[in-house]
Amino acid sequence: MNRSLVVLILVAAIAFLPCRSSATDVGPIFTTPLVGTTIGAMAGYLATFLSRHPSDHYNSYVGIGAGFGFACGLALGISSVMNAQANFYQQDTVKDKLYGLNITIPLK
Repeated sequence: MNRSLVVLILVAAIAFLPCRSSATDVGPIFTTPLVGTTIGAMAGYLATFLSRHPSDHYNSYVGIGAGFGFACGLALGISSVMNAQANFYQQDTVKDKLYGLNITIPLK
């Protein structure tokens, strides 16, 4: 068992060779699904008022809305990060140092 696990890890390490990558801002991957979940849950809550018996459908509408909002927010967050590039720069002046982040997002 242990030997097969080690062989499997080595094969996976050889199969997935390192490649060149650049730093990007991954903040939208974490924040956009949270916003989508919140908006979806609120939409589900408001949809309960359109039914005849709101208390019967409360949990299902809010859950479905939150799940749909999370999926849409995650897709939007991933798509916004896929082609983004971030370059760190440092500017030295006589008085102080300026640190910043330059983000280039191509609009297709």
